[in-house]
Amino acid sequence: MRRLIPLAMALVFTCSPGAGPARADSDELGELKNVQKLKGLAKPELVKVMKTFAAALGKKCDFCHVKGDFSSDDKDHKRDARMMIDLVASLNDKFFTDPNGPRATCFMCHRGAEKPVFNP
Repeated sequence: MRRLIPLAMALVFTCSPGAGPARADSDELGELKNVQKLKGLAKPELVKVMKTFAAALGKKCDFCHVKGDFSSDDKDHKRDARMMIDLVASLNDKFFTDPNGPRATCFMCHRGAEKPVFNP
């Protein structure tokens, strides 16, 4: 789990300098439940990571989340996203190990598209 926090931070291009003590247990609409992969992030960091995921896929929050119930696991895309978080973390652990070098991100394959974009 510790390796996911650096992954999440790699996805956040700018962090709020004044991020307070609020942890990833509440969101803009209220209590966040069912946070499984990005535990330990402050609320502003978690929101930025989620927005980065959305931008990487060219989608909005409701692509993975049920409107009005962000904790719901009813959408397959949310379950897929959790697997993709593990995939990206694994890539970074195995192949992108230089702390000053590039890191794998969702955008690396998705490039703003729902399905990964691979050009010859």
